[in-house]
Parts: sequence; C-alpha cells; structure tokens
Amino acid sequence: SPDMSSSSTPPDFPMWNALLRWSLAQGGDGTSETKKEPMSREDREFLGNVMKSMTVDISKKLGEELQFVVQGNDEERARALETLEEMVLDLDIAKDFCKLGGHETVIKAATSTNDSKTRSRACGVVAALAQNEPFCQDALGPFLPDLYQIFESAQSDEEKRVSFGATSAVVRGHQSLQIRPDILLRAIQSSSRTSSKALFLLSTFETYDEKYVESYSAALEAIVSTSQQDDPIFTQIRESASRAVVTAAAQSSFRQRYQNDEIKTAAL
Repeated sequence: SPDMSSSSTPPDFPMWNALLRWSLAQGGDGTSETKKEPMSREDREFLGNVMKSMTVDISKKLGEELQFVVQGNDEERARALETLEEMVLDLDIAKDFCKLGGHETVIKAATSTNDSKTRSRACGVVAALAQNEPFCQDALGPFLPDLYQIFESAQSDEEKRVSFGATSAVVRGHQSLQIRPDILLRAIQSSSRTSSKALFLLSTFETYDEKYVESYSAALEAIVSTSQQDDPIFTQIRESASRAVVTAAAQSSFRQRYQNDEIKTAAL
C-alpha cells in the first residue's frame, strides 16, 4: 500500500542545486560574456547523471501518486490527481505518463467512484494530458465512452463542465477523433460555462462534409436559441456560435437547410 505520509508538494529534485552551482561556475552570473569551450568528459558525465537522477525522480513521483489514486481514500485520491494534473502539463511528462498507462488508471478511478471531487480531478488530469499533444490524444481516444459516461452522470454543473472539457481536449484538432453528436448537443444546452466550451469546440471543426454537417445539425440548430440569451457571459458564446455557423455555411447542404433569414440573423 502507498505511504500515506507523502505530502502534496511537487517533487523535490536534490540535483537541481548541484546543477545550478555547476552552471554558475561554468558561465558566471550572466552579466558578462563567457568563453565557450568544448565540454569535458567529466562535465558530460555530471550532466548525464543529473538528468538521469531527475528522470528517475519524476517517474518515481508519478508512480507514488498513482498508488494513491488506486489505493487511497477519496481525499487522498483527489489530492494525488491534483498533483498529477500539475505534473502532466509538461508535454514530455504527459507522454511518459501515457506510456506508463497512467491515463488508464486515472480514468478507471473516475468511472469506479461516485465521489464528484475524484471524478472532476480525474477529468482535469485527462484535459491536461490531451491538450495540444497528439500522442496522448491517441492514447485517450479509446476512453471517450468513459468520458461520456462521466459527463452524462455528472452530479453538478462543475463536474459536467470539467468532464466535457476533458472530452473536448481529447478530440479537438485531432484528425480522426470526433465527439458524439448527442453529447455535443447536451453540452450546448447545459449551463453557460459548459455551453461556451461546447460552442468553442464546434467552432474549431475544420471541415464540414455532407455527412458531418448532417450529424451535427441538431447542435448547429441549438446555437440559434443559445446565442440569443442576454447574459453577458454569452458574449463569448455568441462569438463561438458565429464562427461555427460561418464555417458550416461553407457547406452547401447547410445553406440549403437554413435559408430562413430570421434564423440566420439570430445565429449570426
């Protein structure tokens, strides 16, 4: 079982101090030009040992936090997930995390509990993993049904927002992953913050072929009523809605279906 005395602070790398001292000794304090010379064998070995030590520490820390995710109580699990979310914001660590299968552990933790905090924290980790990292998106793609499940069973608006945000991060900008149309529609019809995320995702779709427009037609229609709300927070939503509709309007089938001037004016 994990050592539950572990703190929630980020990993401590003792070798950083040694690296800093070495760097200052080699290059001064940065206020004057330093002479560039080939790195000696001893220096190369030192740097290699430092980097190896830091890599081991990171892997060890990931493993320790994943133990909390698997075996800890709800409070410990939520704390560990928060720590993991901070760590995987680094793209290299994110990829290593997925190679270790950490993403599977995180999603399993979310789908096997009714604790809203754990589920939300797990979705936060997924969102951090997936954003702008195709390797992690590929790894997370098979788990989209699990993210849909979390979204559909969300116990609060916040959990719904975070779970949809994780789903959006997995599919956004990916060449082959698409969100299930009914999930997108439900998100558009949710609270303002979730709706805003859904419309932003819809506005980022790069191409609309005939089949694509048809499958998302209900979501596109929902934009009309959603974008007419007067709440100031819907300013961003209206902007995202406009981009989505304009992009879809490049497709002839969409134009043919929506010739009503009143609808076009409301949407745009």
